[in-house]
Amino acid sequence: MRSYSANELMFHALRNALYHTARRRKLERWNRWATAATIMLGAAVVAEAVQKASIDAVWLGIATSAIGTAQLVFDFGGRARTHEILQRRYYDLIAAIRRKPEPTEGEVAEWNSVLTLIFGDEPPTDPISDALAYNAAGNALGMAAKEALVVPIWLQVAGHFGGVSGWRFETREERDARRKAGANA
Repeated sequence: MRSYSANELMFHALRNALYHTARRRKLERWNRWATAATIMLGAAVVAEAVQKASIDAVWLGIATSAIGTAQLVFDFGGRARTHEILQRRYYDLIAAIRRKPEPTEGEVAEWNSVLTLIFGDEPPTDPISDALAYNAAGNALGMAAKEALVVPIWLQVAGHFGGVSGWRFETREERDARRKAGANA
């Protein structure tokens, strides 16, 4: 693994902080919805409504069991806390970098070490959230628009169901060049 410059460190720390913010919020949202659905589906009032609607109550039990199981197995709340901790560590690194407008080689080396340690605690990355965080960090730090990654809307929707781990995101510049080459062929 190569060492990063102070600017590259800032970019990677910010990208990862934004990534973990997005992942934490998403998992907290899933946790709230799963909790609400479990409570609502398990409530006696819902059971009565299901009975009046002539729906077999066994479906209510199956739905409650499935959502409760998913919440326990996938531990949305616990996973959200993991992202919250990592987000904080990246912002701590950003603060350290910002305290030194003219860093020494030793300070940059220390920040590279800290970044490597944080990388070691990372859970598997969601590629879509990572690409969106890359764009947000680049935008915040003045990256040229042509360097932004293209994240198609359909892929963002499909990403909620998994299966996009091998996707290679193009930059806008790469996409435009590919389109231009295809039009000229």
